[in-house]
Formats: sequence, C-alpha cells, structure tokens
Amino acid sequence: MALFTEDVVFTGAVKFAGTVQLKAGCIRNTDIEATAGIGADKLEQPVYACYGQSGTAVAATVPVHTVVGVAGVIQSVKVGSIVACIGNAEITVDVKKNGTTVLNAVIVLAVANTARVAVAGVLTVTALAVGDLLEVVVAVNAGTGTLGTGLFVQVKLREGAV
Repeated sequence: MALFTEDVVFTGAVKFAGTVQLKAGCIRNTDIEATAGIGADKLEQPVYACYGQSGTAVAATVPVHTVVGVAGVIQSVKVGSIVACIGNAEITVDVKKNGTTVLNAVIVLAVANTARVAVAGVLTVTALAVGDLLEVVVAVNAGTGTLGTGLFVQVKLREGAV
C-alpha cells in the first residue's frame, strides 16, 4: 500500500478497482456538479405537501403537489384535526396519486382520536415520477354527532433534482 504524505495531482482519469474510503466531510456542496443527478433518497430536505381546513371539516378534493423532479418517493401521510369529532361523526381522508390511492385504507378521524395529534396512514404506493399529481380527498359523515374542526393533512416526500 502506498502512502502519500503530500498533495497529489492527477491530470487524467483515476479508476479504482476496490472500495474507496473517503474522509468524512471531504466532499462539499461545491464539489458536486449541478447535473450530478443525485437520487431523492440521498437529499436531506424533504418536501411537505400540506392541506388544511380552518372550520368544520367539509368534503373536498384538492390537488396538493405536482412532481417536478426526475423521480421521488412518498415517505409518509399524516392527518389530524384541531378539535376531534364528537359522537359518531367521522372525517375520512385519502391521498391519491393520479387518481389512485397511495394508502392501504383511508385514514378515519373519529371521537377516539386526540385533538392536535396526527394519525399516520399506511402507504402501499411510494414511487413518484415527473408529472405525478398528488391530491387529498376528504369525505365527511356527521351522523348524529359533530364533525371535527381544523383538519390538517401532511404528505412528506422527496424528489430527485431536475
């Protein structure tokens, strides 16, 4: 094994046949080309597509995000309300990609849910491609109770750079 104790400059391509182990922190932002195409799973900052209703929950279908990156991944879906439902009232929330659900089941907010505490959905679809449209679909059933207020929905995702 060769050990270099001074700077070494290579003017041509350098190829390694084995594993390369770099010192932590030796690659900085300026060292990465603008067209490097780094995958979404390696980026540190997620995108949060959010939707909310300020009053009593109402039925709605709302687009919340269009994928502009090369590809991406949905990491989580969380739903809650500021004031929980009363009695047998229910709010159901679905998140759809291009009209098809990404969840194994809609998220239901009912009397048993705690105000201001988000409920996580279980994802069955996570892959995203450029042009995909994410939308939140809210359905309400007041029954003989009272619907919750202050509905909030958060979809956490990552996209690869354009």
